Amino acid sequence: MRCVRRQVVLVQVGLLALFVFLAQLIRPDQSSFGPSSSGPKERSEELRRRVKEICSVFNVSSEISPLQLQHIYVDDTRRLLYCSAQKVASSAWKKVWLRLTNPSFNVSGIMSNRLNIHLKTQEYMLIQPKFEDVWPDMLASYRKFLFIRHPFHRVVSAYRDKMEVITEVEDLGISHFMKKKISEKFGSSTDPEGVVKFEEFVRFISHQEEYEDIPWDGHWLPVHQICNPCGIQYDFIGKFEQLDQDSSYIFKWLEVEEEMGQFPVPMKTTAASSLASTYLHKLNSTLRRAFVSRYILDYLSFNYDFV
Repeated sequence: MRCVRRQVVLVQVGLLALFVFLAQLIRPDQSSFGPSSSGPKERSEELRRRVKEICSVFNVSSEISPLQLQHIYVDDTRRLLYCSAQKVASSAWKKVWLRLTNPSFNVSGIMSNRLNIHLKTQEYMLIQPKFEDVWPDMLASYRKFLFIRHPFHRVVSAYRDKMEVITEVEDLGISHFMKKKISEKFGSSTDPEGVVKFEEFVRFISHQEEYEDIPWDGHWLPVHQICNPCGIQYDFIGKFEQLDQDSSYIFKWLEVEEEMGQFPVPMKTTAASSLASTYLHKLNSTLRRAFVSRYILDYLSFNYDFV
């Protein structure tokens, strides 16, 4: 049994080494790809090129799933689609969506909590029955964009938002639910009465199977799984790390910069990017390898350094 485990670990390490090697081959010169030397359009074009190469190298399936249709929002007037990956300023973008699709709508009246925004924008989801016969044509002909974020920073943000720093108005019992799921999968928690520990959370999401449907997992599933950039040819890929620049570019691209003004300030911040190293130190080498393996397509496609 120990021999089998050792072989599995060696295979995992070998695969990660291969991924890193391929990343170095595909990774562009950083001096020509940083925010100081290129604008939103150039960054997006480079990301689109990388996505295409990674999808080809790893022969990633391009089949569109119901999960992905659930995360894509429609603006029929502008023939526009937006894929919403949570923890990538998605609440702010949905606020923009409400203003784009209904300029007379009183957005400020539902801004007291993010749940209102998510509920109000559900009618624009591509999975809605009214789009059942036309969504393939929409995906083929409408303009499409998405925003991405460093995988580890995004997961830290999801953990802090949903399990560690919970506001009373948004307490949906997620921590208790996840603790039960983790216990069922791996055994009793080391702290059954407390919040889910970060290392427990990472262990679970790194081994989450497709059949393990978690209502809130859009906050941490890989962007490739949510938005399927291998099967959907996005016209623009923006980065959370350059949110101001890239959102301004989108407004100009849509010719709505005057009516939209500045991009909305995110409704709740978790300081995930500045705290990422603190959370990384909570993970042992096995959990780090498992995490990178789970999010490898996001790391390689979107040009992020490994944890």
